[in-house]
Amino acid sequence: TPEELKRAKIQHETRFLRGLEQIGGFRGKADLLNQWNIYTGDPGYYLQDLQNHREVTRAGLKEWAGNYLRKNQRAVLHMVPSKFSTGKAQQDAGYDRSVMPGSAGETAFQPAEIQAGELSNGLQVYVVEKHDLALVEVHVNILSGWSADPVDRPGTAALTATMLDEGAGGLGALELADQTAALGARLGSRSYFDGSTIRLNVSTPMLAEGLQLMGKIVLDPEFPDNEFQRV
Repeated sequence: TPEELKRAKIQHETRFLRGLEQIGGFRGKADLLNQWNIYTGDPGYYLQDLQNHREVTRAGLKEWAGNYLRKNQRAVLHMVPSKFSTGKAQQDAGYDRSVMPGSAGETAFQPAEIQAGELSNGLQVYVVEKHDLALVEVHVNILSGWSADPVDRPGTAALTATMLDEGAGGLGALELADQTAALGARLGSRSYFDGSTIRLNVSTPMLAEGLQLMGKIVLDPEFPDNEFQRV
């Protein structure tokens, strides 16, 4: 459906952006550059790949599936253990793996500037601007956690935090999860020793809708009994 395709595009692009937050590892900058350098000879092709996903249509998906997802059109890969040899491959590549690479020198560190303000309701707001990536991270921190639990009711703070996204603002747990997924967002809450946090991570174009969902959890949690019993 159009809604499913829109959701898939949003989720793919958000995963792509989150990958760019790290240098190495799976889907990090180094991994992406190396991947497209091997596949296309152009490490910068990741931008074209992202654009290709943005331009996918329902008709295009249906045509692709009809052409390639056929019963007998497949490859079976068998992984057979063997000794790893670097000799000839290393010589062919022209690399000497016995020599450590040199240092690129010291890097400068500039701590981010923290902007502080206060809303009309007294809520303290701290903002750190970083426009390298189209992602926004929002935390609502509450200065009360496990240490505030009544002596005869240990676990109250942790259970409360767990229940916040199990129903809020007229939406059930599954509806909240579904709408969060549709935005490609990460929305959740947790409690720790001296505080509790509601956290939102979302792409910039989806920020307004993400904040609306976050607002339901913060301001209008419902603590439905059926979800309480399940949790």
